[in-house]
Amino acid sequence: MDTDVIVIGAGPTGLMLAAELRLGGANVTVFEKRAERSWESRGIGFTARATEIFHQRGLIDRLENTEIARQGHFGGIPIDYGILEGSHFGMRGVPQYKLEEMLEHWALELGVSLRRGHELTSLDDVGDGVSAIVQGPDGLSEYTAHYLVGCDGGASTVRKLAGFDFPGSDAMREMYLADVTGCDIKPRMIGELLPNGMVMSAPLEQGYFRIIVCENGVSPDKNRREVTFTDVADAWQRLTGDSIHGGSARWVSSFTDATRQVTEYRRGRVLIAGDAAHIHLPAGGQGLSIGVQDAVNLGWKLAATLKGWAPDDLLDTYHSERHPVGARVLRNTLAQGTLNLSGKSVEPLRTVMAEIFALPVAARHLSGMVSGFDIRYDMGEGHPLLGGRMADRELKLADGGTDQIARLLHGAKGVLITTSDEVSRLAAGWSDRVERVRVKSFPTGPEEGGTATESVLIRPDGYVAWAAPGAGDLTDALKRWFGAAKTSAVRVTEHTINVAAPAERVYALIADVSTWPTIFPPTVHAECVRRDGNAELIRLWATANGAAKSWTSRREHDPARMSVTFRQERSAHPVGGMGGEWIIEPISSSECRVRLLHDFFAATDDPADLEWISQAVDRNSMSELNALKTSMELTGPDQLITFDDTVTVEGRGKDVYDFLNEAQLWSQRLPHVARVSLQEETPGLQILEMDTSTKDGSVHTTRSVRVCQPDTTIVYKQIVLPALMTLHTGRWLIEERDGGGVSVTSRHTVKINTANIERVLGPDATVATAQDYVRKALSTNSMTTLRAAKAYAEGAGTRAAL
Repeated sequence: MDTDVIVIGAGPTGLMLAAELRLGGANVTVFEKRAERSWESRGIGFTARATEIFHQRGLIDRLENTEIARQGHFGGIPIDYGILEGSHFGMRGVPQYKLEEMLEHWALELGVSLRRGHELTSLDDVGDGVSAIVQGPDGLSEYTAHYLVGCDGGASTVRKLAGFDFPGSDAMREMYLADVTGCDIKPRMIGELLPNGMVMSAPLEQGYFRIIVCENGVSPDKNRREVTFTDVADAWQRLTGDSIHGGSARWVSSFTDATRQVTEYRRGRVLIAGDAAHIHLPAGGQGLSIGVQDAVNLGWKLAATLKGWAPDDLLDTYHSERHPVGARVLRNTLAQGTLNLSGKSVEPLRTVMAEIFALPVAARHLSGMVSGFDIRYDMGEGHPLLGGRMADRELKLADGGTDQIARLLHGAKGVLITTSDEVSRLAAGWSDRVERVRVKSFPTGPEEGGTATESVLIRPDGYVAWAAPGAGDLTDALKRWFGAAKTSAVRVTEHTINVAAPAERVYALIADVSTWPTIFPPTVHAECVRRDGNAELIRLWATANGAAKSWTSRREHDPARMSVTFRQERSAHPVGGMGGEWIIEPISSSECRVRLLHDFFAATDDPADLEWISQAVDRNSMSELNALKTSMELTGPDQLITFDDTVTVEGRGKDVYDFLNEAQLWSQRLPHVARVSLQEETPGLQILEMDTSTKDGSVHTTRSVRVCQPDTTIVYKQIVLPALMTLHTGRWLIEERDGGGVSVTSRHTVKINTANIERVLGPDATVATAQDYVRKALSTNSMTTLRAAKAYAEGAGTRAAL
């Protein structure tokens, strides 16, 4: 298979699903027919439950200038959504294009492969996988995966090709929407009913207003190809009497009240989510929000199925849980359309409904419905929290620290929060899938209705799968949602070394992962994804027993103790889970002992996998400790040099990236490359082996691990080096330029192998001679590659026209 999962569509649902799958350890390729990310702001906010979901993945802080709208409406009738604790009408100030931009960056950080300009044309469920034919810039190509998920919108190609039944009602109304500027428009946040229809207007950023226009008696025009700003302005004037013709629109569109839902969310190896599964009248940001909830419900279940630990029917619960939720959204949007878009004939009904909605019990019911807070899945009975969403609360940990429930869910693993050591031990066999957190007491909230809570088991999507007291046996719940306990043995190792350097200096190096690629031979690239005080989330790319691997880890710094604990949040096969600690113990003011502890277990019960991990841990630990000792004890110059070569390109950064990424073609495209071999088992993580010719006719063989971040960066580290170098790391950097085009930089960091200078360059050569020689040789090859990439990118338009 080319990948584990193919996702069709890079809207909010598709990007969210792809990221969730990566958090679960699955490889994902997203195909999107649009060549560029859309700048249309179809949605301008999302519901309270979607807000919670983004918070549970640590994403809210990535959005700027957001605001919570407590006041909202149901069918145009005002309601205080804040009457339900924690609820609100939605988060505003987030146009859909900004949300998609944020989700795309997050998905790419996690290793999702996103291919724009690729449109699905056919698919075939072959029983043990799916074959998809995709039309891309270079023609038709076939891709295979274990599963395919359609997140490609209301006109879903996947839904049609896979034969999903899509019953419902046809459109009876057509409405216009536009983002306009340059005209005087008063806010109508929940809409204004007028004699001949309804209009709505809400301020956006940079002086723009979102307007919606619905004229009574206007049926959908199936023959019109597209809506123009004039169509919208004419309709606005007919309803309000005001002219906005003097303004302009950056985007116009139309939508209808067509209401349909597929009868099944899964057919064999093909699944669908978001608007591909259900369409309805937009109301309260529910469309985007329900799609995100579909993605979060499906992501961990599909990843668990692929990783082999899911119970037999886990994937089927995607349909059984989400189909009723979708059906209920269709009902409430139909009801809202009746109240808000039916003209004067429903005014008596609106008056009666307004009286009912003013009752707190009714307002709480509607707030829970529209916000998504009242969704409750079937987890059995016995405790008020069971089956419902777990609201964020501050936890007082047993060790004296504090944490938040939402933060514990960032990694999309199960979470067991308990006051009992015995309960925690019961879940030890699921520690690769469920994080165990000991607390002094479980904080109370309104959801319990006064019932005491001692322990809670939370699924990766934030819903409570078990709670004590009263919900039965914990192991039954663990097996139901997280499969069988692992019987693989946990192995514990410790490696130590004495370093003739102050402990504080050594601790500083261990604490700063950005330096690791130049210090530790196994480390190819390291990034601090997020830092909060002494806690951080890092992502590492490294070699293990010659194979390229990538994983994310959470680290906790203790400067006073000079220790750093770590725990892999998403491990790479065959590792089931791994953690440990760096401990630096002072011996004297100028010497310390470094201890590197690991605990780990395999993802399978195969003893060979555990042995493979043990060998990798032993090899990498001693390699890192020896490199640490060498670096810290170095007294003279470290022979490390860094230099750049740059060209400007009057073309697209994507074309430059494609040239650099497709290194398997370099022997045909670059004169100094005699032979090339490229392996890419994990998307974005490559092993590149090349024979490079020099001016004197000699050939050097190099082997590199490359970390590819689409359209912007390729980071690499040579693991088989020429004789004159003990280290060579590099980076291809593509940056947009003001006024168009891109600048492309080749950056090298090199350490000279002083032991080989005389053998390679002769008895009179010095370190400076070797540095100059290496710099000229690498720069010559870099500039040759950069010029070829420039020519390729600047000729892309000509190739496309042929």
